[in-house]
Amino acid sequence: MQSLAFLDQTYFLLGLLGGRTPEKGVRPLLTLLMPGGLGSTHKVLILGKGVGSPALRGCSYRVRVT
Repeated sequence: MQSLAFLDQTYFLLGLLGGRTPEKGVRPLLTLLMPGGLGSTHKVLILGKGVGSPALRGCSYRVRVT
């Protein structure tokens, strides 16, 4: 297994959103994105085996950990 990405939840979710703001359910999403809160205390680790270096939409911020 190799590490494909390791980043804060904030950057992962922002990468998935692609700069868009959802029309509904904004308040719960902001709770997950807040720096200093859940956004930086929860991490995303993506592992892969034999998949090369695929472009992952949620990982557009590369390795960002605070």
